[in-house]
Amino acid sequence: MRAPFRGRFRVIRCYSAAHPQLALAGIDSTAVRSTVRGYVVRTVREDASDCGRQVVIRRDGSEEYYYFAELSAVCVTPGDRVQRGTVIGTGARCRCACRRNDDPAQPESVSLLSGIPNAVGVFGGSGRI
Repeated sequence: MRAPFRGRFRVIRCYSAAHPQLALAGIDSTAVRSTVRGYVVRTVREDASDCGRQVVIRRDGSEEYYYFAELSAVCVTPGDRVQRGTVIGTGARCRCACRRNDDPAQPESVSLLSGIPNAVGVFGGSGRI
């Protein structure tokens, strides 16, 4: 399982066609980590959108763009290279989404790509990403 929080976390809202993202809350950590290798395409450092502070990463060798939103703080800048496990921000909550070609009309299931269960509950604890 590749989750943005180390240790235990809670899935607070599942992925669906109407809600094409997973909403997570860290239990053991508030450091939000990249779940993929790639580079930071853009960041939003103010609460200017309904998604708050966010980081968008393009995964190496693919057309998948990963979104990490509702962060308390952003720790990377556009152009930064990130590895799986790199701290990209902090926050008690994180909304995770994936879009093909950075297109909102082409969402991908974060649950299927990451292995995070698409069910409300507490998961993790191994510390693995």
